[in-house]
This record gives sequence, C-alpha cells and structure tokens, in this order.
Amino acid sequence: MFKKYDEKVQGSYLYQTWLNIKNGCTNPKSNKWGTFGAKGIRWYHFWNNFEAFKDYCESIGYEEGRFLRIKDRSQNIKPNNICFIKKKVSKRYLYKTWHYNKRKSKKENEKWYKPWDDFEVFKKYCMEKGYTLGALIKKYDQSEGFIPENIYIKDSTE
Repeated sequence: MFKKYDEKVQGSYLYQTWLNIKNGCTNPKSNKWGTFGAKGIRWYHFWNNFEAFKDYCESIGYEEGRFLRIKDRSQNIKPNNICFIKKKVSKRYLYKTWHYNKRKSKKENEKWYKPWDDFEVFKKYCMEKGYTLGALIKKYDQSEGFIPENIYIKDSTE
C-alpha cells in the first residue's frame, strides 16, 4: 500500500533521493532507469517503505546537508552500499557557468568582470559567497552582464 506523505516530507532531499533511486531501479519509464534498472541494478525491497529507508539512513549518519553516495555503482542499492557525504563544490558546474557566460559576454558585448578572466578567481568569489554542490548561479537582471553586483547564488532547495 502506498502511503501519502505531507509536502514537507515529499520536498525533502532524502525523500526525493529515495523516490528517484527506487523508481530508477524499478520503473522502466523513469528518467533514472538508464542509470540503475537498465544496468541490472536492483532496489533493496525492504526499503519500499520510505520510513524503513529513512531509519537506515539515519542509523548510518544521515543528517540534513549530506548527500547520498552509492559506493559501488555496479552493485544493487542495498545496506552497506550507500553512505552520506558532506556537500562539496561542483567544479564542473562552476567551470561550465563561467565558460558559458564569458563567451556570451564577449559575443553579445555584455559587461564582464575582468578579474574573472581567470577561472580560479571566479571560483574563489563563488566559494566566498557560499556556493555548494547543487546551488545555481543566477543573474538578477538578464540584460546586465556577468559581474559581481549582478549575480547571486541560489540554493537548489529554495
């Protein structure tokens, strides 16, 4: 029987992770199927109930602000094959954001903050502003350039 959870639970990172991975392992129509089920990775059936999954996760150290990591992606999703890690910076996203906006600024003759020609300077700025894994870098005003006073860090949970 499917239990209906309140919006706060359904919007939580842990619930969304549980739902996405479970569906990815069990539902061929899921957009996560290619990552899990299509590769033969199966879901631990005792976790079909969210509370059971949550209880296990809390027993191994899950707390808000940590992300699930699958230790061995060739193995089934089961106890001892998951753990939780602290948030970390996604250098790849930062680089793509930096590179895209640098090219766009030059192509469309928008304002560009000259010190950010060096990616490491841009990365340091973002870290000082609180960038973490999953956050997005947004412009206040799309018609303005990619300059410090026109960008902000948006947490993905907002």
